[in-house]
Amino acid sequence: MTEKGYKIFRVGKYTNQKINSNNKNIYDYVNSNYRNDFIDIFLAKFSKFAVSTALGIDNAALIFRKPIAMIHVPFELSYFHNSNLIMTKHHYCKKKKRNLSISEIFEVGKKNNFKYDTVTYRNNGISLKENSSKEITDFLIEMDLRVNNKFIGSDEHNKDLEEEFWKIFKFYLKQNDLGNMHGYFSGNISNSFLKNNPDFLR
Repeated sequence: MTEKGYKIFRVGKYTNQKINSNNKNIYDYVNSNYRNDFIDIFLAKFSKFAVSTALGIDNAALIFRKPIAMIHVPFELSYFHNSNLIMTKHHYCKKKKRNLSISEIFEVGKKNNFKYDTVTYRNNGISLKENSSKEITDFLIEMDLRVNNKFIGSDEHNKDLEEEFWKIFKFYLKQNDLGNMHGYFSGNISNSFLKNNPDFLR
């Protein structure tokens, strides 16, 4: 992303890990002596977009209506608004020895009244696997195209995959009476995530 002219700031408040990078356009701001709440808000206001795993700091971006490339869990309750771009972690089922599809993720959620914590996933035999480096790279390339209005009509855009996703996702929202949790959909599912995980669309 820095090759495209971006300056990347890692924000937050608490971390026990540092970024080891010689790239002068990547700033481990969270571990710097300059970190404070005011600069957090400043960075959110003047950012092009944010990248998040649906934690508290992304609320700063939402205040200024900045789109977020978000790796969201629980997937059923993803923030499909504010032009956000969504993908999720892999829901690996130990019993089936594979990643779950959309319909199967909803089945697990229904059993638990769509209330999740780490114990809930563990008790259901689900391990949340991190996305691969390729998936994350493709995800951010897609976000860059979208925020610069270059995605629709590009080689990266597959309209059929998007339409199939929304058909399945909205069906299970309605079936589980979760429509009021979302409201108007102004966000997007990651096209690249769907391409990289064809079995997700079931």
